[in-house]
Amino acid sequence: MRAASRFFSVLLLSIAFAACAPKSEKAVTVARAASLEARPLGSGAQGLLRAQPYSKLIIEVGAVAGRDPSAETVEYVRGFLEEHLHKPGGIRIVAGAGIPSVRAAAVSTADLAVVELANRKTVATDDTISVYLMFLDGHHVQDEPGKRVLGMAYRATSIAIFEDTVLAEATAETQALVEKTVIAHELGHVLGLVNEGTPMQNEHYDGENNAGHCRNPLCLMNYALNSIRLVEIFHSTVPGFDDACLADLRAAGGK
Repeated sequence: MRAASRFFSVLLLSIAFAACAPKSEKAVTVARAASLEARPLGSGAQGLLRAQPYSKLIIEVGAVAGRDPSAETVEYVRGFLEEHLHKPGGIRIVAGAGIPSVRAAAVSTADLAVVELANRKTVATDDTISVYLMFLDGHHVQDEPGKRVLGMAYRATSIAIFEDTVLAEATAETQALVEKTVIAHELGHVLGLVNEGTPMQNEHYDGENNAGHCRNPLCLMNYALNSIRLVEIFHSTVPGFDDACLADLRAAGGK
């Protein structure tokens, strides 16, 4: 889940061009794409939700060895996105480069941007937008006893899942459930929820407990989701967006 405060990493990607070379259409596209991937969380929401200008979506999955998501999780992510996004050209999930282990290191949000820059292969093109979803070992630097970061959406199209933390917080029976829920929750942030780039249609923002979350305790975007609640309250199913969050997504161009 998203950490308590906003993490907007604005690492700028530099693109070098020969000084005398004319600006080709491809060069302009690459430069524009680099700026999209570097933008803060929520700024890619409409591009993801709408059919235009990006009719296609690529989810690039990068993982440390042994931390790859299960096939079940991958198919869940595909179905989740198809349910909420207009992408008539299709949604593809592709395997990215293997990510070197961070071992037991405490990873900062700035570190995540460095790992992404070294390993991410897909960026937006004229008709395709991409999201980078990486699965790491290690843990986030702001972890505290009883309050650990399972996942983090930290830039416009960037999500990190701390798979070792997910494994530590879940049982063997709930691992798949927790993994899918964390990914869906972080995708919600990339889609601009709550009040993080996608305007609210009515007031449901929970700024008191954790910025960017829904005050409805039964909503996927509530800050307090954990494995116990998933089992006891949601009966071992991934919670969905509530009506308020769905209204926000639809008004911004989603389904």
